[in-house]
Order: sequence, then C-alpha cells, then structure tokens
Amino acid sequence: FAREFWEIGTLGTIDLAGNPNYRDEDVAMATRVHTGYSRAQSSDSHGAYQYGVYNPADHAAGAFDIFVGTPYYAKVSTQEELLQATFKHPRTAECLAEDLWKEFINSYRDPDAIRELAGIIRYYNYNLTPVMQTIMRSKALYAEGSRETLIKQPIELVIGLLRSFPGYGPSNIHSGDDYTVLAWHTGAMDQTFFTPNSIFGWDEKVLAGASYIKTWRDVSNQLLTKTEGSY
Repeated sequence: FAREFWEIGTLGTIDLAGNPNYRDEDVAMATRVHTGYSRAQSSDSHGAYQYGVYNPADHAAGAFDIFVGTPYYAKVSTQEELLQATFKHPRTAECLAEDLWKEFINSYRDPDAIRELAGIIRYYNYNLTPVMQTIMRSKALYAEGSRETLIKQPIELVIGLLRSFPGYGPSNIHSGDDYTVLAWHTGAMDQTFFTPNSIFGWDEKVLAGASYIKTWRDVSNQLLTKTEGSY
C-alpha cells in the first residue's frame, strides 16, 4: 500500500528529469507508518461483513525518515504527517498535472508546461475547479498540435453518438432498463462506467485494434436499429 500510494496515487515513480522519486528504503519506512490496522467481523440485517479497525497498540512505534537525501526529507510517525510530507513534495502536483495534461490536452509531455500547470495546482491548493477552468481556457488546449491527438474512449464514443441523435437528451432515459441497455453496449466494448479494467486505464493500442473497431460498428448498428428491444 505504501508503494502504491506514492507510485499510483501521488508522486509517480520518476520526476520530469527521469530521477527516482523515492527509494525502497523510503517505502519500507512509509510502510511502518501505515501499520495498526486489522479486520473485524460484525453482522446486520444483510448478514455478516468485515470492516477495518485501527488499534494504536498495533502501530509501529517511533518516527521514520522518508525522502532521505532530498530537500523534501521528513520524519513521520502518523499517516497525517506522511500525507502532508507527500503534498509538500513537488512531484505530487506535477504528477497530477501530467495526468490532466494527457487526459485533456495532448499526449505529449512538455516539462516546462507541466511545471507551470503544477504551480497552478499548488496555488489553488489542489482545488481542481479553477485548475480545470484554466486548462479549458488555455492556448495549449486549442493549439494546432493538440487537435485530434487524443484517442476517445469507447464510452465517449457511445455518449457522443447518442448526443448526436436529433432531439436526444436526458429525458429520453425513462427507466433503469434504459441505463442497463446502455451498460450492455459499453460492456460489449470492455468498458464499465467509473471502473477502468486496470489501474492504468484502458490500453489505447488495443482500443484502436481491428477487433474493437468491429465491436464499435456492431454497437452502432444496435443503437441505430429501432426494434422493440432497443427502442
């Protein structure tokens, strides 16, 4: 958990220059900060279930050194202290900036632009509403080099197709069955709303493959064919 908290959730593995953001020793120290948790059993009207509990007596005693040998060195003993030390590390904002850039602008990573966007993220204290407003008004979003550079995910294609139908809107969805049919179509393309099939998102190379293109065509035909079952 300690490694994935940094690798996937906050810092990423390397900085903009390709240098490691943390060492194995840092992960080992952070792991001790996350100790103290276990599972407990209980039950209610729905049956038995498990839940997490924290016992201070099970927490590793002492303070632990992370980001040793860097300007971001910190001594931490609680998860809150670890969290604050992570947010003080510049890579947290930079990693988020890279994700936003690749999701909304283009697939190219310009270090200077990433640093500038990371500065905006820190300025707004990670409040993404003004950050997204800045991105949507940026010259980079509308630059010639950014046009048609992002591969749409199948969910975007399906929703975009539906929105292109004359008179289509939220009022066209009348019941849970309509949502279920929509989920069937996206499920046929191996896409589930809010649930990527891996922690890294969907493989763009796979999405551009011939088998998926055929599936897109089949789903489009089903959506465009007015039958009793697809009305």
